[in-house]
Amino acid sequence: MAPPSDVTAPRSPWSAVRNEVSSQGARQRWQELEAKSEKERKTPTRRPSIGTPVSGRVKAILHKVSLQYMLGRVAVTDPALGILDLTNNAQFHGLTSQQKTRAVHVLSMGCGLHTLKLNNVGLDNAQASAVARLITSRHRIQAFSLEGNNLTEAGVLEIAKAVTGNQYLQELSLAHQRSPLSTGAVGAMVDAMETVPTLVQLG
Repeated sequence: MAPPSDVTAPRSPWSAVRNEVSSQGARQRWQELEAKSEKERKTPTRRPSIGTPVSGRVKAILHKVSLQYMLGRVAVTDPALGILDLTNNAQFHGLTSQQKTRAVHVLSMGCGLHTLKLNNVGLDNAQASAVARLITSRHRIQAFSLEGNNLTEAGVLEIAKAVTGNQYLQELSLAHQRSPLSTGAVGAMVDAMETVPTLVQLG
């Protein structure tokens, strides 16, 4: 039996975040994406090949909006987003240093994250203060991984100060930085770990 013709299409998952974000430009981009998604849903046989120039541009737009979308969900405390894994995220890695700092600041908004992975995304000491702010934000982060970035002693010392006395962290990893961490940086993290009663793993 054919389904009734008046069945309402499912609400786009983008709507909840788009309506909460204050930036008019961001809301407009999400509206455009919703319109594209709805058009493709209704005419799937006319969807362009991913090898065509037009679909390549659409794919680039979708990729760009995807990171903005995830950051927006964090900022408005999407209750369905407690875990965020941006490991090897090509778009995040391709941001300028200032853009990465702003992105980490956006992650500091909201209060719903408990697990965050920012592995291999090109973070360095320029983002250390933003990372420190993220650790002390309203998020109750229990597992935080910063592996494979470009942090050195100065950045790690700043992060260690933020970790000191934290009431929620259970796992923290800064392993495999591009340059080996100094004895001073490692010692500072160990000292910070001793002030965090919940921390069971430091990498």
